[in-house]
Parts: sequence; structure tokens; C-alpha cells
Amino acid sequence: MVSTFFLIDRQVSQILVDMKEKNSTIYVQVIWTGFEPKVIEYVREERIDGKSMWTYWKRINLFIDTFIVFSYTPIRLISSLGLLMSIVGFASAIYFIFEKIFYNISVEGWTSLVVAIMVLSGVQLIMLGIMGEYVWRNLDETRKRPIFIIDKVYE
Repeated sequence: MVSTFFLIDRQVSQILVDMKEKNSTIYVQVIWTGFEPKVIEYVREERIDGKSMWTYWKRINLFIDTFIVFSYTPIRLISSLGLLMSIVGFASAIYFIFEKIFYNISVEGWTSLVVAIMVLSGVQLIMLGIMGEYVWRNLDETRKRPIFIIDKVYE
């Protein structure tokens, strides 16, 4: 069984208060601040009464929130998948044209349909990824996260 507790000092708490984020997790926000954590290990005793309210669905939602709020990887994956689909579609089109010209193999209707679907779907996913990048950058600006955090000032 894993449980997480932490203590934070006034400086870290003020940074977290100033961030004013919704749909985020405090654990990742504390890590995001970049301060050096100190670990205090302890033995967790078994629960005497009641049952944990931390269900699997809540854990899954926490994972999704953490992944979406702190990572632009899904957007980049969409763009990469679109690029891959477009390349495969164009390569298939070149291959089928090559077969038709040099080997006189008849290209049936489904071939051109599959190529068109792959190329157009790939282009759509690339455009979706580009729009997602714009939305992500807009979202990043509205979060009001500090650009940098000053740990100490030396005079």
C-alpha cells in the first residue's frame, strides 16, 4: 500500500497558491516547483476503521489529469501518427503506381480508396495536432504559472 504525505514550507505554498490551477494534482505541482525534496520514511499502519475512498476510477482520473495537465505528449503523438499515416499513404500510392506502370498489375478500386483515406486521414491528424499545439500554448498562458522560481536572493 502506498500513501503520500508531504510538508511544504511557506515559499512553496505561496508558489502553489499563486498558480491557481484547476484540474491538476498537488503532488505534481510540488515536484514542478523544482525544490529539493527530503524523504522521511515511515511504516504505515493498517487502517482500523472504514474503507479508503481512493477508488481505481479516481486513480485513473488522477493519471489522466496529470498526463494532460503537465504533458503535451498526446498532442505530439497525434501529429506523429498523422505524419506516419500520410507517409504510408504516399508510399502506398507510389508503390501501386509503380506496379501499374512497370508490371501492368491492375489496381482495383479499393486500393485507391485505401490510399486516399490514409493520406487524407494523416493530413487531418497533422492539422489536428497543429491546432492542439495552439490550444496547448494558449492553455499554458492562462495557467499563470511563474516563468521561473527564485529560491534565494544574494546581495
